[in-house]
Amino acid sequence: MYYGRKMESDSVHIDSARVDSAAIRQVRIRSPKGAMWRSLLFPGWGQLYNGRYIKSIIIGGTEAAFIYGIYIQEKRRQEAKDMGYEDGEKFYLKDRKKFTWWLTGTLIYSALDAYIDAQLMNFDVSEDLSAGVSGGLLFIRINF
Repeated sequence: MYYGRKMESDSVHIDSARVDSAAIRQVRIRSPKGAMWRSLLFPGWGQLYNGRYIKSIIIGGTEAAFIYGIYIQEKRRQEAKDMGYEDGEKFYLKDRKKFTWWLTGTLIYSALDAYIDAQLMNFDVSEDLSAGVSGGLLFIRINF
């Protein structure tokens, strides 16, 4: 029940024949599963698909850095093995595995982030969240 005065914007009627194409473009429907799979296939693609460009660069760069680290540590491990340094080989193998785990965690985070972001893409956040006291009663008004 609403005890405030009725504002003019509460009674807006839209003629369905005169809908602006810019208003239609504002409502973007994204597939959460599509965003998740894009994020798993190519670093940062799921975030790019959702329109989160800076997040895409950060996640894509992080995944690329881990992939490069895995490549470098494997190359160093192979060189240590060829030279006969067992301790060096074990060190680089352990380091490569560490990079692999970090990459796995980043991939899982990226996929979940893309999925949740696409799911909440059209979540309506109204600016009219108000609270107050009226007639001795505390009220909270949230418009959906």
